[in-house]
Amino acid sequence: RNIAPGDEVFLDYGVEWEEAWKQHVAHWSKKRLRSLSAKEANNAEQVPSALITNNLKETANDSYLFTGCQFWLTDEDDDEHWKKPNEKWKSLSDEDILKAYSSDGSQYGPGSYARHSDFNYWPCSIIREDGDNTYLVRIEQSPFFEDENWHVNELPRLLSNYPRESIHFFVRKQAGDQYIPHVFRHTIGIPDDVFPKHWKNLAL
Repeated sequence: RNIAPGDEVFLDYGVEWEEAWKQHVAHWSKKRLRSLSAKEANNAEQVPSALITNNLKETANDSYLFTGCQFWLTDEDDDEHWKKPNEKWKSLSDEDILKAYSSDGSQYGPGSYARHSDFNYWPCSIIREDGDNTYLVRIEQSPFFEDENWHVNELPRLLSNYPRESIHFFVRKQAGDQYIPHVFRHTIGIPDDVFPKHWKNLAL
């Protein structure tokens, strides 16, 4: 009979699809899924430990989540000490690094993703928890602005007392669920008799 409005249509995807699905279910493992989603990371009151480097000399490099910190340039970014390269800064103690390259980050919050402006989020790394829901973060160069002196000279732009509310996690480009390996993907077979004959007449 003809399909009426409101009818539910079931399609047989074919034997090949059915067999491929059975094989997928038989070998599927939850261990292959990501342990932390962007939603879970953003809803967490504190930054998940897996996203904290605990190292002043390293930047975050999560293959799935991109960390963004609300940041805008101030007069401090034009300070003379950013114009002086220091290839040996990583050999300094944590205390000396903070003394030389850290400033108060409380001015950048509390922010919220719902009220952010275009280009407000700069790439950043969460170094460690600093206090009551504040963190030590390292700001990285935004691709939407000209390179800052601290980036050109490979110096760490550190902010202490940075508020949790101004940190947001995003899914990296080409890292969404549609790119997850080992998920089920298979072509769908559709029987020829589903289509009217005049649809298949190339002479028309």
